[in-house]
Amino acid sequence: MPDTENERIEAFIGDLAKVLTDLEKVSERDPEAVLLIGSLAEHLIAKSGKNDWPETKASFSEDAFKNSLDTFSRQIAEAHRDGQVKIAYALQAMAISLAGSHFDDERVIQGVSLLDSFIAAACSFYKRNAPQMQ
Repeated sequence: MPDTENERIEAFIGDLAKVLTDLEKVSERDPEAVLLIGSLAEHLIAKSGKNDWPETKASFSEDAFKNSLDTFSRQIAEAHRDGQVKIAYALQAMAISLAGSHFDDERVIQGVSLLDSFIAAACSFYKRNAPQMQ
């Protein structure tokens, strides 16, 4: 675990970069993973009553932020344990986006903005395709 704030930022940037790189590959090869991210985001947005994921994140109190990260962490571990890799991946993307919203580092802000753009596209993809899948 990183000891200093700078080490924590650098470690987070590494995680964020990995997720962004993976998402670029996934978006081309795995529509199911994109649907899962869109579905999860849409569920959280609807639950919050907000218009989109950035608004939803911004509406979280500090307690809701911490509880959400704890819940994501637990759900990611459970999904991995149960062999549900795509679900764990969707949860991780959302958790990274949420956690990144609490950094002031410009590199993190830019990376999270890219991630949020992907999440918005996943929401649109989900809305267009989910009715066809039922």
